[in-house]
Amino acid sequence: MTEEIPKKIEKDDLEGLLTDFSSKLTTSENLLEDKKSLLLEGLKTQIKSYFYFPNWLNDNEREKYNKDKKALFSVLTDKVEDISSMTMEDSEVKNIPMEIICKKMCHLFLYVDLGNPIDEIRDLLQKSMDFVEQCEDRKYITKSYTEGFYYLFNGLEALAFIQAPKDHVSFEELEILISKMKDYIDISLPSQSVVLAVKQNFIGQFDKEAYSAQLVILDQVLKLDVNPEYMLWVYQIWRYKRRANWGNWQPPGVEEIEAIVDAVNKFPDHPHVGMAFCNVIAESIKDKHVLNTPLVFGTLSFRNIQDVIEFLHSETRRVLSMDPMSVFTNITAAEIFQSILQKKFHNLNFAKMCIERALLFHPNSSKANVRMGMLSLTNKDFEDATKYFEFALESDPRNFPCFLELISTYFRNVMENKENIIDLFNTSSIAATWGSAKLGTISWFEGIFHYACDDDKKAIEAWIQAYLKHQDSILLFKKIGYYLHRYGWDSSSLSLSLIKSRIERVMQTKDAKTEFIVLKILNILNEGLKEEKAYFSRRGGRGYSGGRGGSGFGHGDRGRGSSRARGHGGGWRDGNRSHEGKDGKVSDGQD
Repeated sequence: MTEEIPKKIEKDDLEGLLTDFSSKLTTSENLLEDKKSLLLEGLKTQIKSYFYFPNWLNDNEREKYNKDKKALFSVLTDKVEDISSMTMEDSEVKNIPMEIICKKMCHLFLYVDLGNPIDEIRDLLQKSMDFVEQCEDRKYITKSYTEGFYYLFNGLEALAFIQAPKDHVSFEELEILISKMKDYIDISLPSQSVVLAVKQNFIGQFDKEAYSAQLVILDQVLKLDVNPEYMLWVYQIWRYKRRANWGNWQPPGVEEIEAIVDAVNKFPDHPHVGMAFCNVIAESIKDKHVLNTPLVFGTLSFRNIQDVIEFLHSETRRVLSMDPMSVFTNITAAEIFQSILQKKFHNLNFAKMCIERALLFHPNSSKANVRMGMLSLTNKDFEDATKYFEFALESDPRNFPCFLELISTYFRNVMENKENIIDLFNTSSIAATWGSAKLGTISWFEGIFHYACDDDKKAIEAWIQAYLKHQDSILLFKKIGYYLHRYGWDSSSLSLSLIKSRIERVMQTKDAKTEFIVLKILNILNEGLKEEKAYFSRRGGRGYSGGRGGSGFGHGDRGRGSSRARGHGGGWRDGNRSHEGKDGKVSDGQD
């Protein structure tokens, strides 16, 4: 992924060119046809160099883009349709207008690049421009942002014009386009930040694992202008990066904490910022078991964890009072008190109330339905959970967490849900937009499915594919205990020891090309068995695999993984034992 600032039309290098074109266009009747063609080709090259979004990708990524752009367009079309169902008074439109407009801009570019008729492009362009104007009228965005978006709108209209198939060129129409573009050449710094904002959004839509490139761009964005959404994006990308690598096992790192602390210090009354801040605090204490230790988070000091819990109760309610209708604020509050905090601090009644409020205002919200399904799982109501997950995935087939929840719930009874499981695996029309980690996870589940159907050969083939797509996918074997506990999987057959023995029986027939992958899988299973034994030995119980001992996998959403970086006043500091870690950052001694 290229990490350069996107090309912008500079006054010195383009205004002269456009002026030259403009003067020649006025005498176009006297130009020979070949000279007209040369002028057009020169203008095409110039406009494409500035407004063709894939120029922001490297050569390999552009090749992948050309292959996957139809699938990406389909995904973005669904997202834009979701947006279109919102009213301008919707809290999400008010709180995250920049994100919404950036998605519309990426969708518009793809509509242009797929060669749709110019009249249809202009119709979609006008609708997008109307939305931007309405956001400005309601003061959701400033005029300088509107100018930045119009700069891109005009560029995309010109791009559509030069890419449209024509037997001849209307120089008069081209001249009008050029004059419109000239109005937005010398744009302000906030307007320039919009160009960069769209760039990082396009890269993120195309490549779900382009975290480093997006962070580099956002660093440039924040040098041009600061707003709560830009700061939230930085926090969210660090969060996505952590969760992609570690799932829910790893608590927030220093960069993620610093990003949200900076945001809440600058924008304490932005609902999304405030609730994200609560979420980071909750995730940062989920593995802390010393209840009476003083704790510090940013500028906040707490005597003990109970003080933190009381703060989270009051702060989540404060944020919800500012924006009671938002899906994000309600669902995040519910997640904090349903699954993030340690079980003894759960408040399922409050969580249910938040989810019900989200569904009251947004009954078709995929995220709200998933959260209600997860609450049903907590209450061991698997039938209700399945219904909520099915509806959520129908509402948004892109919702990968919902895909995982539904497939995991179906696996409670593989034979009974066999057809549904096969249909779910075959629903791969959006797979091109999912990153390698997600695709590897799907292949791992396919292996579990074949294993449950007593087809060990196909199971091993699927697990090999999981490893080839993303090597860490096979670490999911260590979560078998979690799936047994959370989703009620059959512990009589789905145990680490049984999986290991059945793989070993088949392994003798595998060829040398894949044998090393199977050995890696067996090593992971052996590690899981050792961790099971150690865990259950400490508790005097029996492991999931039938022997004494066991691991912490399968006992809640927290998982393992407690390594964390701290520092700059943005992380937790244990009042009794804090240490200076790498680069002078404070750690809690668990690194």
